[in-house]
Amino acid sequence: MPLEVHTSIGVLGAVTVATALLMDGAAGHELAAFPAPGVPMSIEHPTGRLDVQVELDTTTAQPTIRRSSTVRTARRLFDGTVFARPPLSSPGAGHDHQA
Repeated sequence: MPLEVHTSIGVLGAVTVATALLMDGAAGHELAAFPAPGVPMSIEHPTGRLDVQVELDTTTAQPTIRRSSTVRTARRLFDGTVFARPPLSSPGAGHDHQA
């Protein structure tokens, strides 16, 4: 077990939290503020949030996830400057080749 909590949340963890919040009687269900249908639910974590949509089938005795999705965005991996090399001249450029 790590000594420090990870600063973000994994996709499976976010889907699990969203699913639990949607289930009647689950811890936090009555405290959650649910978005309008079709709008992702924001699961917040120390470094931001992860938007999750879960479609839950509650028609059976054991609730089942019909579908889930997450909204991910790209993040900058680095910032820098690229110095392009001048084009290489091809061998024989400017020379007339005869077969």
